[in-house]
Amino acid sequence: MSSELKLPYGICYGPHRDGQDPTQNIHPNEMEMNQDVAFLSTLTKRIRIYSSHGMSDMIKNLDKNKVKVNLGVSLDANSPTNSSIEINKAKDILAKYGDLIDCITVGNEVLAKIIWDSHLDLGNVSSVIKNQIDEIKITKIIPSIDDLKKAVAQSNNKDIRVTTAEPWRLWQDHPDLIDAVDVITAHIHPYWDGQDISHAVDYVLQTYNAVASLGKVHGKNVIIGETGWPTHGDTIGTAIPSSDNQKMFLKKFLTTTTIPEYYIFEAFDEKWKEMYGLVEGHWGLCDSKGITKHDLSILSGAASKNNWR
Repeated sequence: MSSELKLPYGICYGPHRDGQDPTQNIHPNEMEMNQDVAFLSTLTKRIRIYSSHGMSDMIKNLDKNKVKVNLGVSLDANSPTNSSIEINKAKDILAKYGDLIDCITVGNEVLAKIIWDSHLDLGNVSSVIKNQIDEIKITKIIPSIDDLKKAVAQSNNKDIRVTTAEPWRLWQDHPDLIDAVDVITAHIHPYWDGQDISHAVDYVLQTYNAVASLGKVHGKNVIIGETGWPTHGDTIGTAIPSSDNQKMFLKKFLTTTTIPEYYIFEAFDEKWKEMYGLVEGHWGLCDSKGITKHDLSILSGAASKNNWR
């Protein structure tokens, strides 16, 4: 087995810098996002974004860096208007820049958030919450997936796959969601599942294989939409956030993985996410200033020791 680190298949990209916050409608400008993409193009040829709103100007320039996008469509379970705006933005991007789109991900952890907002564990869901999940799935998520699939079928880029993203456990409970997507997008985070760093990469592969077996029954492949390790935050079980542990995870995963499609979570730390817990803002390969956290060989060509962001 080669000991050489491979460049990531894809990297998740949240564009908000220090002082910016999407919940306050403070967003990066086109120049800032293009600067980020130029940097990321030295690490990967695919980026995953989580919203279509405000992304057209960045996406139109992806071809300069030979990068494709996994286009996110943010679904708001409580606001049909916001969801409609996102879907229409995605259709507009598809029409204009479809050749730059690798995949369209309609909704990110929409079902999981219903469970988490009820302070429940993914494996311990009450009948009331199950009914709420089924209603959102049937009335909002699957129709939105179907809507984007129709748009793709009518476009010049009919090979674009349409999916939604949820933690791996939820795919086991919702076969109708598997049937609705072109490809399963599963989040596999050994940290959130309380795994020790020594076992984390093996855990990702074992979990992926379990989801892939499920997908095979339905004739669907699997993308790992997120995997990674945080550098700050609370310990969960035996999972300890630290810079050393993140480096260990990345080094082993990028050296040994045979998983064909995956996205490392994530490119940069985003301080605005700390409102949801300290750990949420500290998953980046780079800190919020753009400084790489590790001396891994894959980062050497892009490494910056200055606060360039």
